[in-house]
Amino acid sequence: MPADQAQGLRQWMQRQESASESSEEALEDTSPTHASASSPAESTPASPPAVRHTLMVVGLADASSIQVARVRQVLDRWASAGRHWVGDPDAWRIVPVMADSPHLPYLTQHQAHWGLWVDDDRQAFRRAHDTLKLLQEQPVPRHMVLLHPAPPTQGLVPNVRAVAKAVFDINLLVVSA
Repeated sequence: MPADQAQGLRQWMQRQESASESSEEALEDTSPTHASASSPAESTPASPPAVRHTLMVVGLADASSIQVARVRQVLDRWASAGRHWVGDPDAWRIVPVMADSPHLPYLTQHQAHWGLWVDDDRQAFRRAHDTLKLLQEQPVPRHMVLLHPAPPTQGLVPNVRAVAKAVFDINLLVVSA
């Protein structure tokens, strides 16, 4: 067995052990003494909402928390504008994915919600085009939401959307808000 495969198996085993430990802790936390102490209606408002959806995002500069916060701001803007499908923006887990990731085919099969980040600087169109070109080389979702730091206007957003459809056969949903 090659060393990298053996290491992968060891990592998997560690994750399984961690998961079983956290499951045991969760069972202890739901014992009658703990369960009767607080009901769901009495939960503290400071607790973060449970993750309902995962949004895979390609086109971000990196996977930093700053980039994730920029995507969350777009979700906040949409929710504030009455886009009910967004729900609570904090209930979304935002996962930056590099367009050249070797894990892209697997993620495409297992994740339903995808977005393309298009920045608002002078090189944004070129970067969006390069990202779409990389995506074309792999099996990726053919429908994505276009994420842009400002409400879409004439110019950049419609041009990226048109190129995505005409050249790369990817439909980008543009949400105005």
